[in-house]
Amino acid sequence: MIEFIMVNPKQNITDEYLRKKMSEFFRKYNCKIIHNNEELGFLVNSKIKLPFSQSKEDALENQIEVIVDAEIKSYEKVKQLEIKITCTNEADAFKGIEKLKFNLKDEFLEDWYDCIWLSDTQSSHLSEKLYLKIHKLENLFREIVNRIMISNYGHDWWGNLTSYKIRSKYIERGKDFSAQVPSFKGVNDKLLAVEVDDLIAIMKHKVKKVKPENFNEFIDAYESLSIKGSIDEIIKKYKNLGNLVANRLYTEVDLSKNVFLEYFDVEFERSWKSLRIGRNHIAHNKLLDSAGAKKIYSDIENIEKYLIDLKEGLESEPSREQIEYEHDMESYYYYEESQKSIIEAEAGITIYNENEIIKQFEDLVNPFINAFTDEFYFRQDLEIGIEEIHDFVQSLEIIRIEREWEDKILTVSADMEIDEEQISTLTLTIYINEEEELKERIEFQNGQAYYDEDKGYYLPLAYENLDESSFNEFKSELTKIIGIEFTDYVSELNYEQGKAYKDGGAEVLADFSCEECGNETISLDGDVFPYGKCATCGCEHTNIKSCMKCEYIHNGNLEGNIGLCDSCYERYMEE
Repeated sequence: MIEFIMVNPKQNITDEYLRKKMSEFFRKYNCKIIHNNEELGFLVNSKIKLPFSQSKEDALENQIEVIVDAEIKSYEKVKQLEIKITCTNEADAFKGIEKLKFNLKDEFLEDWYDCIWLSDTQSSHLSEKLYLKIHKLENLFREIVNRIMISNYGHDWWGNLTSYKIRSKYIERGKDFSAQVPSFKGVNDKLLAVEVDDLIAIMKHKVKKVKPENFNEFIDAYESLSIKGSIDEIIKKYKNLGNLVANRLYTEVDLSKNVFLEYFDVEFERSWKSLRIGRNHIAHNKLLDSAGAKKIYSDIENIEKYLIDLKEGLESEPSREQIEYEHDMESYYYYEESQKSIIEAEAGITIYNENEIIKQFEDLVNPFINAFTDEFYFRQDLEIGIEEIHDFVQSLEIIRIEREWEDKILTVSADMEIDEEQISTLTLTIYINEEEELKERIEFQNGQAYYDEDKGYYLPLAYENLDESSFNEFKSELTKIIGIEFTDYVSELNYEQGKAYKDGGAEVLADFSCEECGNETISLDGDVFPYGKCATCGCEHTNIKSCMKCEYIHNGNLEGNIGLCDSCYERYMEE
């Protein structure tokens, strides 16, 4: 059952409004009225047969009776319209009812300012089915991560290789769990209990240690805290101790680099981020239609196949010995890092090594690359490939956009030049069919200092700085170029279709699905997009027919007979 309310009418609602509106709607969409019950024009109860079948094989929908109740009520002298759609066989008529409810909503929005959705068993049914599949998928992901960690670090890896934040969260949640489910007391359920986002954090966790050098400095800094002084002096002492620790931290274990990159590639992480959009949509109880559900289901299927194959591989390989993660650092490395810390402290600068400079560029560009796919998540007419920047790159293609039916490819390449002594650059270039369209240089100035003989310490020569303004300009230009080179014809057709509904013009979009991709984006307006061509996949439909009697436009390959649509042909045969 679907229920929604139209509120805040744009005009005065007459006694005849509802009866006339519903009659026009049923006639406009070729609905066969079986029974009508009207009371004073304010209550319309109609039993109809749906005209929205997708093919002759789906003609069952035409045999299913749907009841549409529409009633105008008043609340504090303000009128509102309540609409209820019910069907005894809703599953069999799923597609037809979905189109019916959206068409009803769009039709009444011409006369009312707001539409409030009350209940929708179709949307709930889609969400319930997908939620169960996502729940199963997340638990499979947890199982695989647990197997990998136990294989590499033993069963007690949790205490040594997870962050304090995640461990604390598990302990806090475990209190309520133990109270509610005492039967599982004593069971190690840590990965089953953490959120999936925390699971990703575990896979990227880095274990930090402090270099054991110049330990007297720590003792002096700690003991200085007991000496009384002004607030500013005390704050300065705490900052000094914090800086001592921060400057001597190094990464002892990088789980992403040392372990998980062997099992999960960048493409998997990108696919998982894509699924999170749909997963959060369902988890937050947002409305869902069949097109959105189809996209989420596709993401689930792709990831599930990847994880099942990975699990089979893990189960077939022999256990590996526990990996040693303590590394001896060469004395030269300690000396260089110590000298660097002195220069930075005296000159008030930060000196980045090659990897750290590359990380600056990564942190600037990679979030944009990932957000780029989210921005175009529902542009099904585009095929988008992305590649994050990792380590030093030369001519790396980070973005690729193409459209199946169009002989055009847009790519973005990245090139780095790293100079630890002066200025490093990241050059981003946009190509259209391998022809250069735009080039932008992003510069990073490393910190530099010189030793002042007279003062006896280091002074700044140049402060570290990343030129983000050039990158912001590049992003803006890229968006403009995509809008020009890859026109969003689906949006344009939907816009013109809305105008047609409002002004009573000719249909702009066909009322049937594309034979190739299944989307309802077939153009009927050659001024916007070629007639009969699907704006999503480019498939051309050459057998589009108009019913000689009701002028209903349909796919002649799938329905119709002797120049009539299925509904008119059925009435013709009955006569």
